[in-house]
Amino acid sequence: MRAIFEKMDKNFDGKLTREEIVAGFIDMEIDNPEQEAENIFQQADMDGNGFIEFTEWCTATMDKRKMLSKDRLKAAFDIFDRDGSGSISFTEVKALLDHGGGTNNQVFEEMIAEMDLDGDGEISFPEFEKMMTVLIQ
Repeated sequence: MRAIFEKMDKNFDGKLTREEIVAGFIDMEIDNPEQEAENIFQQADMDGNGFIEFTEWCTATMDKRKMLSKDRLKAAFDIFDRDGSGSISFTEVKALLDHGGGTNNQVFEEMIAEMDLDGDGEISFPEFEKMMTVLIQ
C-alpha cells in the first residue's frame, strides 16, 4: 500500500490530491479512474481537508476482497515491474522503495528472497500474488 501511495504522490508532500489519485489509477489502468478516486475521497477524507494522507489511504484500501482481486494485484505488480519484463528484480524493488538511498541492500535482498519461491532471483506475478494473498488475509 505504501509503495502505491508513494508512487501516486508526485510532489512527495505525503498526501494525495484527487488529481494524483486519478493519474495513478490511469497508470494502473483502473476502470473509471475519476469515479474510483471520488469513492476513495468519500470513504477516506475523514478530516475533510481535500487530501488523502497515508493513514486515510490505508483505511480506504483495506477492503480485503477488493485488494485481492487479480486486476488490483496485477496493477500493484506492474508498479514494481518498471521494465515490463514480467518479473520484479532487485533493482526495481530498490528503485521504488529506497527513496532516500539510505536503506541497506540486505533489506531488499531479504524481501526478494522471501517472495522468490523458485529461487531465480526475481519475483514473478504468481509469486507476488501468493505473497500478497498471505499478507492481506
